[in-house]
Amino acid sequence: GLYDFIAGTLVVKPELFTRDSTTYKAWDVFKNYANVMFVIAFLVIIYSQVTSAGISNYGIKRMLPKIIIAAILVNISFFICQLAVDLSNIAGYGIKAIFDQLGGSITITTKADSGGWAELIGQILAGALGIGAVLALLLAVSVPVLLAAFFALALIAFILLARQALIVLLIVIAPLAFVAYLLPNTESLFKKWSKLFFSLLMLFPVISAVFGASALAAAILSTSSEPFMKIVALGATALPLFVVPGMLKGALAATGKMGAKMQGWGDKATSGVGNAIKNRSQLGTTWQEARKHKQQQHA
Repeated sequence: GLYDFIAGTLVVKPELFTRDSTTYKAWDVFKNYANVMFVIAFLVIIYSQVTSAGISNYGIKRMLPKIIIAAILVNISFFICQLAVDLSNIAGYGIKAIFDQLGGSITITTKADSGGWAELIGQILAGALGIGAVLALLLAVSVPVLLAAFFALALIAFILLARQALIVLLIVIAPLAFVAYLLPNTESLFKKWSKLFFSLLMLFPVISAVFGASALAAAILSTSSEPFMKIVALGATALPLFVVPGMLKGALAATGKMGAKMQGWGDKATSGVGNAIKNRSQLGTTWQEARKHKQQQHA
């Protein structure tokens, strides 16, 4: 269920990139600005060639092929980005499907030999702690903790939506990025644009691989008759919950200051869950009192 939700936010909707879309119209405006810059660049080259002032002959020979290539790329940059988005979507769903096929007849079932996952874990906890202790443990994680966890999930959803907006924005300004490729002083801007664009697109296939590999590992482990191995299998299915937030932070790191700000929000959300457990839950309060009592005894 979590994978379906994340995949739904990671897939870039194809209808955003049709010839009638607002994205294409905005890209067309930036394309016209980029073409004006090419006209100015050609005029400078012609002036330098006629007057022998400005750019040297060697500089012209170096720039001319680059200008021609960049001029072609600027005018087809929308379709290049469109192809990259399609490949990201195909790879995202395709990788997960490959892992599902590798599992074959091995499926993660909610029916273990001794019952469902909940029943199996319940039996282990009840045997070790007793029913009363199990209920007390569940009630110890109080409402503030749940609220902090909800805030963290909401923040992840916001980051995924921000990724969608960033991809659209990067496609719109693609013509200017290819113009920046021309000059040595501005080539770094093109490299930043391409790194950010492809890191955001690669997020979907990589996250799909994490979910697919975790599901396959859990499917294999769940075939064991040992209760402990079934618990390990359940833990394997939860692995993406710990991996995905870090991957989101890594992708946002390429966005510079804005990404660093959003990464800071993510850290606050994560620490908020921990602080809520430590300071505002019954479990945390009891733990702190026990530590204080132990320190007093030691003194």
